[in-house]
Amino acid sequence: MTSTSQHRHIRLAGLGILVVAIAAVGIWLTSSGRPVATPGPEDDRAKPGDSIAAPLARRLLEASFVMTGRFFQAERALQYLREICALGPRVSGSPGMKKQQELLRKHFERYGAMVEFQRFEARQRSRKEAVEMVNVLARWHPERPRRLLLCTHYDTRPIADQEPDERLWTKPFLGANDGASGVALMMELAQTLPRLPVQVGVDFVCFDGEEYVFDPRPSDWGGDRYFFGSEHFAQHYAKQRRQTPHGPVYVEAVLVDMIAGKNPRFYIEQYSLAQAGPLVEKIWSYAALLDCRAFVPQAKHAVLDDHLELLKVGIPAVDIIDFDYPHWHRLSDTPENCSADGLDQVGRVVLLWLMRAR
Repeated sequence: MTSTSQHRHIRLAGLGILVVAIAAVGIWLTSSGRPVATPGPEDDRAKPGDSIAAPLARRLLEASFVMTGRFFQAERALQYLREICALGPRVSGSPGMKKQQELLRKHFERYGAMVEFQRFEARQRSRKEAVEMVNVLARWHPERPRRLLLCTHYDTRPIADQEPDERLWTKPFLGANDGASGVALMMELAQTLPRLPVQVGVDFVCFDGEEYVFDPRPSDWGGDRYFFGSEHFAQHYAKQRRQTPHGPVYVEAVLVDMIAGKNPRFYIEQYSLAQAGPLVEKIWSYAALLDCRAFVPQAKHAVLDDHLELLKVGIPAVDIIDFDYPHWHRLSDTPENCSADGLDQVGRVVLLWLMRAR
């Protein structure tokens, strides 16, 4: 990715304590004036056949998943990040990338996903030959037409172009936060999804070719292109929508990128705010409700990232990204400079997003 601005677990002992805690939080949030989620009437309104207590029961179920640490284990997610980095650099078309693809296929299938490799070729401006790229798609509840999309890029940069010494640019670059963190989040979430009370279909997509850049000058100045994977995915989706207008549709999408840095700060990304404002409000309100303080309710960077290709084809998409990560595109982007904190906070927010979708 690049930028136009240049670039608790709360453990509750029993159901009675859980009910009291939720009620207290609700009263406090209402009386304090703190921003809370405004999920829309369809989230809390009783459905046909519901008992009077059904909306409360749904809220208790959500709380049991999101507010306890049993359903998203951030330390395990961090271990997944380490396992991915142990494969070495994962540049598009490389042996490391192919190993990662097989790792992901086996993992997602183990937890009940329908896995598809979306293959295509792309040639970078600065390269003579095209390279095969692969978007990895993992689908749960594929029969449901209304779907949510959680996405990330999973390739690593071929050059560490933010190193001040250009002689270091071509040294092996692991991309622990910028490349592995989103994938690690998905690998952990995959273990929860089969037990998750979701009412829509859920797709995970790992985009290839986001970082396949050898000439880092801006594209408008003759530099290399970005976003091969998300561009291919979005165009394929748009074609399907034209051919089958009543087929599957992505109602919302969340892109995660660089979410495992130490002391992360997830400011509101400007393109997301401008083109998917209601979804931004929803996600950051969920973060406030869960006391995920890494989510800062202020707009800051305008980030050129994979979500832009989704926005182009009408998918409301939000980029959750810590663009102030100090090891961005540097050799120091290693597991030692990552932590479980951001993974935990993003994971719990995403879980609530998935469960409240209708």
